Amino acid sequence: MILLITNWSDCLQSFDFLSQRLSYFIDENTMQIMYKQIGKNNTGKNILDVGCGSGEMLKRLYHSNPDNFYYGIDIDEKSFVSTSNINILCGNAENLPFEDDYFNFVYAITVLSNCPNYSKIISEIYRVLNLGGKICIIDNYNHMPSATFKGVYPSEFNASEYFLYDEIIFSLITKCQFYQKNINHGIDVSLLPSVLYEVGFRKITAYSCGYFFSLSDNKYSNKQKQSILKSIVNNKKIVVKFFFSNNLIHINKKYINKYFELLDEYQHFWENNLNNNSIWEFFSGNNLMFIGEKDNE
Repeated sequence: MILLITNWSDCLQSFDFLSQRLSYFIDENTMQIMYKQIGKNNTGKNILDVGCGSGEMLKRLYHSNPDNFYYGIDIDEKSFVSTSNINILCGNAENLPFEDDYFNFVYAITVLSNCPNYSKIISEIYRVLNLGGKICIIDNYNHMPSATFKGVYPSEFNASEYFLYDEIIFSLITKCQFYQKNINHGIDVSLLPSVLYEVGFRKITAYSCGYFFSLSDNKYSNKQKQSILKSIVNNKKIVVKFFFSNNLIHINKKYINKYFELLDEYQHFWENNLNNNSIWEFFSGNNLMFIGEKDNE
């Protein structure tokens, strides 16, 4: 049996889960850096999201400054719907369907670490940026987002059993041959500065931009929390089903069924405790952000 990487994209529902999470998980400090690089008070700028998914980050940038022009491109046409303010195209980042020197700001979030031909993508971004335009790359430094949990769960939810199953099953997934070959098989993010410089970018700056989210944080509405919670649970089920049904991981089906039961209990528990600030669960990860400028050097 031959598995194509397009199957992986389909099983993740075109990475919509990731784009939905990013709209909440990219922390405000990171957003402020992006706003500054774009020029928050400037208008009429052309901004491009490479690998935009459903366009969640474009919407966030648009709401910060609706007087710019926003574009996105993604290889999966099922993942988005354009609006009057945001123009999203289906296309390949290795051959961007835009003219030279068109954009003022181009960014890609958790894209290059999944693309083996990353230098071609960076070269294309350089081509479509105008003189003085900025590139912004945000990606996982450790190639695998981590989750950190804090606090004590009440006895009605067996948190320790859930976390044990979660750790074991996803450890099998990340160590399997298919994952190692096809996922996070692009650039080591720590090498990005040298690649950016080689393509022609100058004034390269690096930032640390870890993200976090807590289900019991009052700054998010219950509707937002429920949406993220549903995405977390559904995404885990989709990923596990994909790897198990294609015999990519070897584990007794009864353990998969038990894990899914625990996931349902996990979702039910949190739906009943979204306003309980004594219970905390942080989702966190380590990202690096690189900013570069197209220079006439």
